[in-house]
Amino acid sequence: MTDYKLTPAPVPSRAGGGRPAIYLQMLTDFAAMKKASVRIDYERRPDTIYNGLATALRKHPEFKGMVVTRRGDEVYLRRGK
Repeated sequence: MTDYKLTPAPVPSRAGGGRPAIYLQMLTDFAAMKKASVRIDYERRPDTIYNGLATALRKHPEFKGMVVTRRGDEVYLRRGK
């Protein structure tokens, strides 16, 4: 007699699987704006936003010259010097 059951099922995607694309989209939108700086308003914790943007900037050299900055609980993108 078995105490368990093996049920065929697909593995669901990771919970945060689609989020990295949002940070890349933020960088793309900021590049198109031609503004010196913008505040990021997004329903995530400031640490999460900062880390996501910093990672996207490291992985995408085409956004060289952009800087992510955190001031208190607010995260900003700005153009570097």
